[in-house]
Amino acid sequence: YLLEHLDREDTATAIEHLERALELDPRFALAWAQLGEARYRQAGYGWAPLEDARQRAREARERALTIEPELVEGHLGMAASRHYDERDHEGAEALLRKVLELAPGDARALRFSGVIAMHTGRLEEAIWLYHRALERDPLSARTHHSLAWSLHCLGRVQ
Repeated sequence: YLLEHLDREDTATAIEHLERALELDPRFALAWAQLGEARYRQAGYGWAPLEDARQRAREARERALTIEPELVEGHLGMAASRHYDERDHEGAEALLRKVLELAPGDARALRFSGVIAMHTGRLEEAIWLYHRALERDPLSARTHHSLAWSLHCLGRVQ
């Protein structure tokens, strides 16, 4: 809930809660994956030193996948690292295909597949993926934003 706010203070509070959960249960894979997301967000928004936060995010995500190798959230996080940090678009797309095998129609994986398609110049594919994601999660502000941006890039916004 707190991570959805995209707010510095709420992200810090989310980290506190996740760290407390992990003190209680160090094998709580989803908490590790979400901690990775929170740390990554801190890096991306400049709320923490970039390399340190990225490294801590990767370690948390890897820990999540060590505990639960089929954890969708862990693979989503690793796909983000591959795409944004390593510029390994093919590797990120491979991880997203794995997510869609584990959770067919996962709206987050469809949206992120659209983001990669957009970043690699495949705008029509991106639009198609965003529409598929919105069928699954019609209230996703992030997906609506991504769709609007792709349409804008193609000159289809009136």
